Amino acid sequence: MASEFDSLMSGMGIKRMDDSKGQSAAGAKKPRKVIRRRAKGSASAEASATGTPDSEARIAELERALSFIKDERSAAEAKVSTLKKRVKKLKAQLSDAEKQTQELPPTVAQVLTDWGFSTADERQALLMVDGMLERIIGAADLSGDDALRADLGERLVRVCTRCDVPNSKVAIAVQPDRCVICGGFDLAREARRFVDAALINGRLRIVIVGREAEQHRWVRQRVGDKRLILTLVPGSVRRGVASAQTNVDHADAVVIWDAESIEASELAVYRTAARVGEVPADSMGAFLSGAAAIIAAD
Repeated sequence: MASEFDSLMSGMGIKRMDDSKGQSAAGAKKPRKVIRRRAKGSASAEASATGTPDSEARIAELERALSFIKDERSAAEAKVSTLKKRVKKLKAQLSDAEKQTQELPPTVAQVLTDWGFSTADERQALLMVDGMLERIIGAADLSGDDALRADLGERLVRVCTRCDVPNSKVAIAVQPDRCVICGGFDLAREARRFVDAALINGRLRIVIVGREAEQHRWVRQRVGDKRLILTLVPGSVRRGVASAQTNVDHADAVVIWDAESIEASELAVYRTAARVGEVPADSMGAFLSGAAAIIAAD
């Protein structure tokens, strides 16, 4: 009976619950795939474990190449720094050279004008002096030739036709207002004014200090009154503070002629005189006029 029932159920496609084949088929499960994770560092450890002599040699070679490149870079940087300094120095030299090129040297006329030969006629007269043209043109640096300038001052004198040329001097003809002797003044009149100022005011002991002995000789030639006691002290003569004080103590008036020509300590003493005045470095005519005003002043 049971077998027929089983046959019937089997024909309907229904299997028994306790069918060993079905149970085993239904109960079977697919196996799971297990994925194992590698621990950190295992790859590097494996790589180091598998290192070869060839890789170590390659590393050493790369390190040497890197060291060489660093040395080359340091040398190049040092060279660049040196070149920058040199370029900076060359630029400074170029700038100086350009400035010197732009600053043209003064002309002969400009230099002679600075030396006191102001007009074209004076410069022409100077160049006509024997041997002077060759010396001036032949000077390598005329503006800086102090020796030539001093020689001109010693040998030449600018005088007008009304004045006599001093001994051992070569005359350069100029207009009266440019004459170093009269300066355009009437010397006879100015000399009388000088003497009158001293006599009328009772100031007979006059000290004249400054300039050079040559200018003092010109003054003595014009002011020759024996009633006056003239003490003439050239600026180039150094007599000391004590001597200067003696002159001040015995003077009725002190006239300073060109203060810059007098030594500073002596000049300070002369300026302490009871009656003192200063006249700039100019012609003898201008000096006599200024000195007369100083002597006559109240």
